[in-house]
Amino acid sequence: ANKQIKFKYFSLDVNKQKVYRKNGDFYTESPVSLTWDDENYYLITYKEKYGNYAHYRVDKMEMISLTEDVRVLPQKEFDLSSYTKTMFQMYRGEETQVSMEFTNDLVGVVFDRFGMDIPIIKKGDTHFVCHVKVSVSQQFLAWVVSFGDKVKIISPQSVVEELHNLVQCIKSIYDKKE
Repeated sequence: ANKQIKFKYFSLDVNKQKVYRKNGDFYTESPVSLTWDDENYYLITYKEKYGNYAHYRVDKMEMISLTEDVRVLPQKEFDLSSYTKTMFQMYRGEETQVSMEFTNDLVGVVFDRFGMDIPIIKKGDTHFVCHVKVSVSQQFLAWVVSFGDKVKIISPQSVVEELHNLVQCIKSIYDKKE
């Protein structure tokens, strides 16, 4: 119908009770696309006010209805594939160009995650480097950590520091004597 929608959005608390975001007020959004990620459907919307996209888990949306307002869409066409390749488990962070060094055995993982068009640069006989735009979030950093010593973030330094701080924070939990 090319209309905006409105809905209430919630998360769950430790008692499995719904806690509505925005104090229970309705969200009014311009739908762009639906996508499936990590066993969940997400509605991707465009936020004209901020000039960017947002996404919402469909199973956490309630009281969904059309409004009379026409959707507001960006000037350039939305590329779902590019959008989702920057996300890790659909968590948003600051989109950043990140350089990483991988061991050669992870080339398939990199192609699966970022696509076959991603340029890679050989580094000796055992490693390669790639430069990718990602949404830097804890989920992205956890993805990097999941490969242990087979991947290293090279730049930017701010992302290297974020990963270092995350690892130190986790380490401190296990260093505590109870």
